[in-house]
Formats: sequence, C-alpha cells, structure tokens
Amino acid sequence: MVNPKKWKKIFNNRFFYLNESAYDQNKKVFGFSLKRNDQWKKHLSLWEVNLINYICGSRMKKLGYQNVNYNRRPLEIGLSIIKKDKLLKKIILYLKEKKLVLVLVT
Repeated sequence: MVNPKKWKKIFNNRFFYLNESAYDQNKKVFGFSLKRNDQWKKHLSLWEVNLINYICGSRMKKLGYQNVNYNRRPLEIGLSIIKKDKLLKKIILYLKEKKLVLVLVT
C-alpha cells in the first residue's frame, strides 16, 4: 500500500472507497497531496487559524505542515472568545491541566 503508483489501479473500482478531498470535489486524487495540506485555513477566520497554530504548531511541524506561526493579536481575540464560552473554556483548561497545551486562558 505504500507504493502510490499502485493506488490508481487498486482504488479505482466499485469495491474500494477513494479518499477524496472536500476541496477537490470534482477531481479524484490518488495518494497524498501536500497541496491540500493547508486548505483548511481558507475556511476559518484569522483568529481560529492562529489559535490552531498556537495550540498544535509543534505537532503540525512534525507532520509536515508549513507556516504554522501565529500572530499574537488574532490569538488574543480567539482566546477572549473562548473565555466567554463555558464549554470551550472548560475544554482548554482541562487540556492545560493535563499539560497537553499551554494556553493563556484563565
């Protein structure tokens, strides 16, 4: 399965589901495409992207994502939104307590 050259033959039939991207809906893509790696950022607000980059940045870099830097101002906007939402704040505080994330929410 590691050899992408074989994927088209294996997955292009009625018995196997081909992983299709929501961003390339009219195009079948066989294998992994780095072009699709950052497409999700186009569908989120600036503070959401910065918050994700802040929380997940080190892991994302290890997985090959690029441009995982964050800007402090949009991050602060996102954190203020989280502070106002009881459930989101509870989740972030739990993650902080378990040392899974370092976040400025208190």
